[in-house]
Amino acid sequence: MAFIMITTYQRLVFVFLFSFLCFYTVFSSSATSRNRITRGDLIRDGETLVSDGLNFEMGFFTMDNSSSRYVGIWYYNIPGPAVIWVANRDKPIKDKGGAITIARDGNLVILDGGKNQVWSSNAFNTRNDSEAVLHDDGNLVLSSSGVEKEVWQSFENPTDTYLPGMKVPVNGAIGKKYIFTSWKSATDPSLGNYTMGVDPEGLPQIVVWGGEKRRWRSGYWDGRMFTGVYMTGNYFYGFTLNRDDKGHRYFIYNPLNSSDKVRFQVGWDGYEKEFKWNEGEKHWVETQQGPHNECEVYNKCGSFAACDLSTSGSPICSCIQGFQPKHRDQSAKGNWSSGCDRMTPLKAERNTSSGAQRIVRAIV
Repeated sequence: MAFIMITTYQRLVFVFLFSFLCFYTVFSSSATSRNRITRGDLIRDGETLVSDGLNFEMGFFTMDNSSSRYVGIWYYNIPGPAVIWVANRDKPIKDKGGAITIARDGNLVILDGGKNQVWSSNAFNTRNDSEAVLHDDGNLVLSSSGVEKEVWQSFENPTDTYLPGMKVPVNGAIGKKYIFTSWKSATDPSLGNYTMGVDPEGLPQIVVWGGEKRRWRSGYWDGRMFTGVYMTGNYFYGFTLNRDDKGHRYFIYNPLNSSDKVRFQVGWDGYEKEFKWNEGEKHWVETQQGPHNECEVYNKCGSFAACDLSTSGSPICSCIQGFQPKHRDQSAKGNWSSGCDRMTPLKAERNTSSGAQRIVRAIV
């Protein structure tokens, strides 16, 4: 009887100790995780910052089959390469000797293994008491005491991803024409070939550029949404057009459900996409894409031409009535960018042409 009582007692003690250790481990891990860097701190490769609400994480990462190391921000505890910001995208570190710290001038910097600076926030008005804080919305903010507002933030220096809460300027309010720049490839975060922002000319609309040429546009803002966007659901709703205290206009996005994880991205392939995290199935769901089809590619068929996807087996581009391909050899190869010309020139065009011929004859 005594033997059974001792065994029971020992089991109770073991259960208590095991529960205490589990609680202590979780509490200790939570207590020691940090969300900020202050002067004198050094975040080495392998260490990370985690936002207070456990939404985002910042540290060093690498892509598959590569030795290049980058500093970035990604979703905490969500599988997949959903990196939403990259610092040293064109200056990777080739080994695991890198570190993140606050420099003497108060800027956030990245150092390689030889303590050479490979990236800096390059902010003005910094002081030696600066600190960088990773917030729960994914924004990395550098601030200094005595300075009224943030001296630098990742939301104002984005890479390829737009998150809820970011302010996107309209008509170059912040002096930038292009805001978001794609990765070079799916596994290379260096500067890519496509950019995305709000059209700096005319009425507000989102535009994706390939170099200096437009590739896609969202359609104009009608006060509720962008009119040319094809949506699978209502996830593109949530944008509002606002003004700051200086009168500058900017777009900001807030999802209908504040707990939803939503992101917009300009892909390395030139497609603008919206993603929503599906917690039940543990994967990102694509809820919108632009261009949605070939006819949405900007100026796909050129001037005076129509684009029609319903003509199966035939070219999707064709000249409207009374017009013919401007360059038949190019259109035969599927390149309709030069568009179409009138079959019968207008009277003014004929007069101009004959007048030019008379001038040429007179000169000769």
